[in-house]
Amino acid sequence: CKNYIQVLQSFNGSIIVCGTNAEKPQCWRLAVNCSTVTLQSSKNCGKGIATYYPNQTSISLVVEKDLYAAAPFNGRNINLQLRRVHGGREMTWSDADWMRDPKFIRMSHINRKDDPDNEKIYLFFMERKPETHPDEDPWVAGVAQVCKVDEGGPKVILNSRWTTFLKAKLRCSIPSEAMYFNRLQDVFVLHSENWKESRVYGLFTSTWNSTAVCVYSMEEIDRVFRESALKHYTGSFPDHKPGMCVQNSRETNRNILNAMKDHHEVEKWIEPVENQGLLFFVPHKHYQKIVVDRVRGTDANPQNVLFLSTDKGTVHKVLEENNTAFNMLEIHPFNTSTPIQIMSLDSTNKVLYVGSAHEVVQIPLSGCEWYGDTELDCHFSKDPYCTWKAHMQPLTFVVSVSFQIESKPDETIVPHFSRYYISCPMRSQHASYYLNLCHIDDNKKIRRLECSHMKHECVHFIDKMMPENYGTYKCIAEENGFVQTLKQQKLVDNGGRAFFPSTYISMLLSALIATATYHL
Repeated sequence: CKNYIQVLQSFNGSIIVCGTNAEKPQCWRLAVNCSTVTLQSSKNCGKGIATYYPNQTSISLVVEKDLYAAAPFNGRNINLQLRRVHGGREMTWSDADWMRDPKFIRMSHINRKDDPDNEKIYLFFMERKPETHPDEDPWVAGVAQVCKVDEGGPKVILNSRWTTFLKAKLRCSIPSEAMYFNRLQDVFVLHSENWKESRVYGLFTSTWNSTAVCVYSMEEIDRVFRESALKHYTGSFPDHKPGMCVQNSRETNRNILNAMKDHHEVEKWIEPVENQGLLFFVPHKHYQKIVVDRVRGTDANPQNVLFLSTDKGTVHKVLEENNTAFNMLEIHPFNTSTPIQIMSLDSTNKVLYVGSAHEVVQIPLSGCEWYGDTELDCHFSKDPYCTWKAHMQPLTFVVSVSFQIESKPDETIVPHFSRYYISCPMRSQHASYYLNLCHIDDNKKIRRLECSHMKHECVHFIDKMMPENYGTYKCIAEENGFVQTLKQQKLVDNGGRAFFPSTYISMLLSALIATATYHL
């Protein structure tokens, strides 16, 4: 009998809060006036906005003075519709059979400053396929649109129902490998001043629990809805195609309304940007949420950074670069491994909010200290935030091609013939690591040694300490032409110097004499 809050939106000068309210969905208005907070409620106002149970999905969006919501209208998780439920325009909704057992993921409003009457609301979802083979994934991802000015049709047809509702399928796949990602998990819309340049980032999973990210152009989505034919419809239209925004939807031609009512899906699929396929895919890893930020580095060029939450309660910070992905960092926001239920981005203040069932954590998007304490460490990470000060102005510094540690290496006494290993920190998962050994008797003699990757370190094993193993070891990292010495360690014998060959020969002679005496 708990009240699980599912909607928290700033709405018409107050805050609207909606929750399950012990299986009786309810909304309240919080009117804040100076130091007082007034709580107001109305009967049944939560139906279709919040769900009856916490395991059901509800999404909402405020556009100007209107509240849009997508949620089940009853406790049986059926009759799931997209509705405009409150505001200055008429209450409008979709038919229950326009989407098949949908799972609502995200809603977004695309602002067109130069053409506000053609602004649309987009609903991202996945639904069941009408017919599937037993070996096929029964789900398919899609996006639907309605016009902001749509207030339903006349009384005889589509009264109080959307007259501009159209839906299209989203494709995210690797056709050459017969890999298809149909299960949409999350969506983030990266808005741009020019709405045509806005990008939609879709987070998908497959039936074998791999994850992929596909990116779509908002201009292409709009073009598909405007130009694609309606599925299974062969007729013509008197003036304009269904889905086009008109000033008075109640005056829409009946032929158009009839066509849209029975044929609300377009034939053409939405393809990723420039048909480049998916941005990246990760096998055997399950990402759950995604947000994307745009930041300018020292070269003033914008770069997109993805933040992806995993099912292990961590967040991966991924750089989008030349249509590929570069995983820069894994962040552990909580002290214990716990599922991330919400992830929200404050792009203005460059802060990421991550919430679990028990706490909310604020994470600064910058934070060069995660990579090390030098400027080159930041450059080595490829993190564009590391070239920015707190007030988001470019930070200028000179990066050398080679960076060496000048401090005196630590000395470690290692007994002769013993086993030992040198551990080098791995600050980037994309660098090449090795060691240089400068022999203690000849600093000009440098020998390159390989190391084995062991999670967060690269380890070089020495099975038996011999004279040639004593000297100064330098851990080296190379990436994109940059070379960095990460660590130095000097191995010496018990006397604080190398194990000289003369000493080694003396020990061999002693061992031979002891063996001969034993046999006598």
